[in-house]
This record gives sequence, structure tokens and C-alpha cells, in this order.
Amino acid sequence: MSAADDRIHSLEIPLIGCSLLVPSAAVAEVTNPTEFHPVPGGPAWLLGVIGWRAQAVPVVSFEAMIGKAVSSVQPGSKIVVFYPIAGRRAGDFYAILSASEPRPQSISSNTFEPEDPSLLPDSTLVATGVRIKGRSMLIPDFDTLRTAFYPSGRAA
Repeated sequence: MSAADDRIHSLEIPLIGCSLLVPSAAVAEVTNPTEFHPVPGGPAWLLGVIGWRAQAVPVVSFEAMIGKAVSSVQPGSKIVVFYPIAGRRAGDFYAILSASEPRPQSISSNTFEPEDPSLLPDSTLVATGVRIKGRSMLIPDFDTLRTAFYPSGRAA
């Protein structure tokens, strides 16, 4: 297999104090922030719901989900809308607030190294971490995200 064959097209999502690395195929759209509609009784990490393509989409602070301070919209912030997590309905999109414009990353086995596990947040929402060009990036655990969003565990 050549290096070109093992490339994964990814997106680096800048957060406050860290970055996420996700497969580009998991991202439906990157959009500008709009008004968040509050969700009474929702967890602190749920920033609210936005209207996106005639659908209500929850927007979360991944930082708050992993035990850091709740992020808020800043100049340059973006909303990264994700396709539904496996096992959910086709319309169950969700979004993460990004601190700035996400950046494409084309990675392969020779362009990254595993991050030291002792440097990763102590959270089940983080599957692992990698270092690319000296920058540390977190890879989220999408199964654990599904459990956080849908605690009953029922697929719709």
C-alpha cells in the first residue's frame, strides 16, 4: 500500500485550549454561528439549538463535555455540524462550537505520532490523541458521544 492509499482526509477543529481531529466524512457543514435557542434543563455543555436546513440541531461545547470551561461564541467562531451518529435517525444532526475556522488535515501513518496518554484529558469522550507537526489533537470517541447525547441508549 502506498502512502497515498492510507491517507485520511480529516478536519482539525480548534477549541479553546485544544483541538479535535475528526474524519472529514463525519462533517456535514461548517457554518457561521447563529442565535442559540436555550434548552431548559439541559446540561451545561449544551449551548442551545440552532435552526439549520429546517432542522433543530443541538450545539455543544466539547470543552465543557471534557471538564473544562464552557466555550462561548467569539469573533471567528464557527459551528461544525456533524452527520448523525451511527444508530440514530437520519435527521439527528449535532454540532460543536469551534473557536475558529476548522483546517483540513490529510494524515497518513507517517504524518502523525501518538500523543502521550498522560497529556490527554481524563475523559471517556476522548478516544486518543495524536501529534501532527508538533501540535496535539484529540480524537473524540463517537460511541461515547452518542451515549452522552442519548443516555437511554435507544436508537431511533
